Amino acid sequence: MATASSGEAGQGEGQDHDRRLLASSLTARYSDWVLEALDELPGSFLLTDPSLAGHPIVYASRGLAALTGYARREVLGRNARVFQGAATDRAAVAGVREAVRAQRAHQVAILNYRRDGSPHWVLLHLAPVFHAHDGRVLHFLAVQVPIAPAARRGTQCHAAAAALATGCREEARVEDDFPCASHAGKVFVDMDKRGLEAEEPRVASDCEKEKAMNTANSILSALNRYSKLTGLVVCGKRCDSFGIPALSSSLNLSLGRIKQSFVLTDTHLPDTPIIYASEAFLSLTGEIPAWLFIKPKKGYVQRKDGSSFRDLLHVSPIRDASGKVAFHIWVHLDVGAKHDFNGLTPEVWQLGAVGAVRVAVRGLSASGSLLRLSK
Repeated sequence: MATASSGEAGQGEGQDHDRRLLASSLTARYSDWVLEALDELPGSFLLTDPSLAGHPIVYASRGLAALTGYARREVLGRNARVFQGAATDRAAVAGVREAVRAQRAHQVAILNYRRDGSPHWVLLHLAPVFHAHDGRVLHFLAVQVPIAPAARRGTQCHAAAAALATGCREEARVEDDFPCASHAGKVFVDMDKRGLEAEEPRVASDCEKEKAMNTANSILSALNRYSKLTGLVVCGKRCDSFGIPALSSSLNLSLGRIKQSFVLTDTHLPDTPIIYASEAFLSLTGEIPAWLFIKPKKGYVQRKDGSSFRDLLHVSPIRDASGKVAFHIWVHLDVGAKHDFNGLTPEVWQLGAVGAVRVAVRGLSASGSLLRLSK
């Protein structure tokens, strides 16, 4: 019994940790009020975090519960593939995947599935959310707008405003634990589902496209507003700093999974600037984007608050698949802090970051992926 209790306790602690990690994906970058603000917005949408393992959903709107039948707690932490099914067009999915890799906005009509297994056509509007100072992608926004059958399209457009207001009021009544118990779900549900999977793909109307765009703009505006309260300003378009080109999305995602404190510098650019800083490094120093583009100094690191710490620094070249030096990696370690190296020496632990970055860079350059996005 004691063993079972310990296992259950450990499982509960793991679940609590996962919930905190998902919540901090938003609250660490925006004001704590952002969740309440997003809950008040109409429409079916979600936010995902590409820096977390599995690219999970970190926020789901009330409208998403009304549209899909999934309670918020059922989709948080899961990949957005949860809405796909047997008849979902693979080409449409591939287009979404490519847009994520290229970190660009994308619209596509796609056949999704509700919690009860019923299919429904939606216009998916995907939009990246960038850090305004260094151009990193922080989240992806995905808005889902139901696509009406062509026969109903005219009346839908004329009643769009009224339907949106009604949906908002009804969605506010939906309880997270019982999203299908209310009649709110009927706002979006197509009751006649026969032959839906076999029919020709629906084409979104201009009205539906405009609705998706307006919803996305409202959400991005809210994120921008609440990010200004923390100083970590976000925007819907990439804003590369100091004329330094951004890393490719694939490389950014790979580097984001490495948990050590490190930066990459580019010796091909004047003054060898930092072109990537890991989350662990930003946590160690305090995030101050303008400072990130100053050439790092060996021997110490200065934090945002002006304090400094003794730095055990390891510097190595990172070569691409052709053997040419692409970057230099600077792995930083606060000598005075407590660390858990899992039995490794600090030097070997630092080499782990070097090896992981080398694998990411060589793999992408060998496959022909661009290391940088064109301006």
